[in-house]
Amino acid sequence: MLNSFGEFMGTGLNLLLFMVVLPVVFGALLWLCRKKYILQMAAVIFSAAVNLVFALGIYTSGEYVSVIPYAPYGFAYTLRVYPFSSLFLICTAIVILLIAFHTALNLKNRHVSGLYLFLLYLSFAMVNGSLLSDSLGLLLFFWEGLLAVLFGMLLIGKNANPQTAYKAMAVQGMAVLLLMSGIIVTTHLAGTSSMSEMQKLPLTGLCLWGFIPMMLGALGKCGCMPFHSWILSASEDAPAGFMAAIPGTLEKILGIYLAARIIIDIYDFAPGGGLSIAVMVFGMITLVVGSALAILQKNTRRTAVYCSVALSGLMVLGIGSGLADAGNGVLFLLLMLVVCISGLLMLIGRNEKVSGVKAGRLDPYNILMAAVGGFSDICTGIELGVSWVYDQAVPGLVKKTGMVLHRFDNGSLSRYLSLTVFGVAVITVIFLIVLI
Repeated sequence: MLNSFGEFMGTGLNLLLFMVVLPVVFGALLWLCRKKYILQMAAVIFSAAVNLVFALGIYTSGEYVSVIPYAPYGFAYTLRVYPFSSLFLICTAIVILLIAFHTALNLKNRHVSGLYLFLLYLSFAMVNGSLLSDSLGLLLFFWEGLLAVLFGMLLIGKNANPQTAYKAMAVQGMAVLLLMSGIIVTTHLAGTSSMSEMQKLPLTGLCLWGFIPMMLGALGKCGCMPFHSWILSASEDAPAGFMAAIPGTLEKILGIYLAARIIIDIYDFAPGGGLSIAVMVFGMITLVVGSALAILQKNTRRTAVYCSVALSGLMVLGIGSGLADAGNGVLFLLLMLVVCISGLLMLIGRNEKVSGVKAGRLDPYNILMAAVGGFSDICTGIELGVSWVYDQAVPGLVKKTGMVLHRFDNGSLSRYLSLTVFGVAVITVIFLIVLI
């Protein structure tokens, strides 16, 4: 039966219609039926189960490519199914099913509105599209779409206090811009935007300017440090389902998937080399600092968030060490991700304080807390520094730049011309430096 589903999905545009368009249709129906609780609950669970059946069918059907016709500007937009991407699709489908059950149980909650359900299913479509994309341009389109959906979900009920949505847009937008710049360089050097057609690029010279921003964009999507700060802000006021679905699992799946594709299919990445060590150090810092800060938290929401950040570091550590080439290693990391989502569903909806442990001096917990006290203070300082950059330094710089530019707004033609000539001169100098 699953093989039949797989063959059906490989025909024509069925892959696009049933894995990307159909979740959007279900989301729209849930929005229209927002006042019918029983119908909504049945539709939520049914749609998630269908998505899982299709994902299992795709996994059993082997490898095939679906070309999207009428692509603009002469680009070839293709969707590709093969065992590695199918594994991630199954993991995503399992997470979607868990989120669907959690959402169905809380449909009467004030946080679960028709608009929220529509955006949630739109995010499912964007994630499926990203995992199926063989074209880097199409993948970037779905990533940007997910960024817009993320912004919209954080704005629900927060129009008067949109700071968290703005912060998420800034931090995740930075990751998307890094990815975009890396894709431009990589596509130019490879001569194609199709990942399956690329010959592995060497990690030397100009190729580094494609690898580094692409990898940073993938790690930023995972929520690794220092791209994690918006998740902490969202944990204070976002619904539990959103936290478990978007930053807790789906964005991590996307980030790890792209990071693995970069080192498997696009670049000649050698485990044990200099860049491999750099990626492992990046993951180790995120793992250790996230774990240390999780120990210090007295709030279950923030504890779950830091555990999720630490899990990102663990997966990046595995990617850098070469586990992406081994199916068992990737499967192990994904299973840990599913366990994490289960824990988030149980914990992140609560906001109570955790009482301190009142045991004797020889209690193992107290010994551990005393041993990591100094290190935890250092990690806290790092966390405060990262928060200061996003909350004060960057907005302050933007504000100061606006004030400086405003001073030129006095109608003086000579000042406008001087500013224009100065800008052209700076750009020319930068171009000559790069050219030389």
